[in-house]
Amino acid sequence: MKKRELLAMRRLNATKKMVGIAKKDVPKKVAVNTYWGPRQEIRRKYQLFMRCHMENGILKVALYAPDHLRIGGRQPSYEVYIDRNAGRFITWRDSKVDRLEWPQVTHYAPDVWISSADSKMVADYLGSEKSGYKAILAYQRKLREEARIRRHKRETDAWDADMAMTSELPKDWDRWVDKVGIPQNYIFYEYRRGGAKTGYCTYCEKDVPIKVKPRHNKMARCPCCRHEITYKAIGKLGWRLDTEEVCVYLIQSRPDGFVVREFWAGKRYLKKDLKSPERYCVEHRRTIYDADLKRRPYYWGLYKQLSMRWIAGIPANSIYNSHGNKPGRVYGKTLPRLKPILKKTGLLDWIYGHRMVANPGAYFTVCNQLPQFEQIWKAGLFRLAGECEYNPGCMYGLIKEPESTSLTKALGLDKQGLERLRRNDGDTDLLRWLQAEKKSGKSISDEVLIWFCEQKIS
Repeated sequence: MKKRELLAMRRLNATKKMVGIAKKDVPKKVAVNTYWGPRQEIRRKYQLFMRCHMENGILKVALYAPDHLRIGGRQPSYEVYIDRNAGRFITWRDSKVDRLEWPQVTHYAPDVWISSADSKMVADYLGSEKSGYKAILAYQRKLREEARIRRHKRETDAWDADMAMTSELPKDWDRWVDKVGIPQNYIFYEYRRGGAKTGYCTYCEKDVPIKVKPRHNKMARCPCCRHEITYKAIGKLGWRLDTEEVCVYLIQSRPDGFVVREFWAGKRYLKKDLKSPERYCVEHRRTIYDADLKRRPYYWGLYKQLSMRWIAGIPANSIYNSHGNKPGRVYGKTLPRLKPILKKTGLLDWIYGHRMVANPGAYFTVCNQLPQFEQIWKAGLFRLAGECEYNPGCMYGLIKEPESTSLTKALGLDKQGLERLRRNDGDTDLLRWLQAEKKSGKSISDEVLIWFCEQKIS
């Protein structure tokens, strides 16, 4: 659309009929009850007047303020030009009709006067089920939405290509989550005098004999599957029973490295049908690692208020601050394939050493903040490693030679001191005392050092 051609189009002044209707539509003060109490508002039948014209495939729309028409004004306040073939519209500051500046006009759904012929013209031209003002607004919003999607695709296409290299879920994933990933199981029983003799085991998925007198919320083992269970008396249940939400992890290889996928899972047992629980397992995080262990994090969230999708980066100020990112069951069948790329790390040893319950992402995070973490774990300093896992900053000031590849030198100890730290399963408190002992040159017995740590003596 060229400005010269638009200015040459037929001028649309208000008709006598429009002026007459506007003069009769006298504004009135009306008492309105609102959430904040009663107040006075000025109301009229029509808040806007419209007139339309088609010329050379261009739809011209003139908009008139009712107050201008009431005093005899004939010229439009705004003019909108729409070229459907080009998918464009032009108006003042390129605003949509609901964003034009009007005095005392409700922008959401104003009452607009337009002739039936012009209203049909707009609907036919735009191919809309709506007519008049609403058809124009819907068309303009559609164009803006399409433009926004095209603008965002420059960013999201790269993310989608990255996500496309992630493998499908294993075939037995759902069953593994149900039986292994969610560890909480129950035996539901009906209370009877003398104790129930049978109950329903949620792991066995069948009725099993109860060989001891059950008590509500008492923990035991199922006599059939030997899994840990909690007894639940059906009469003491509410309308539902929810398991604790847990994290489950799936690590898969990729052409450029591997990906750690974090899911949040749980079950809900409804009292009316305890044998058919509702299970959910939703993926919330993906962290991709390349061959050099450089990571690219993604999370599932609402993108630009448009749609739920994978978004690059780390979420902030959301549910992620209080959920997830904690140790959970790790799917084991994909781990052997990862040995070649993980041979320089201790991740697999870390997972196996924790009986398949770990947080793989946290392991690499701690290793980045504390390079000696892997050595501490492999040296059998399990209590110290556990403290570092949840608070890498606890080693601040305790690493004496950060560049050294020797753990004894890095911790400022000798071989004997490192062995004492391991033998007593020491933490940072004992490490500080051993460093102080070496610096002073005065020997302190293990019993005294342990007592110092127990009494929190620094």
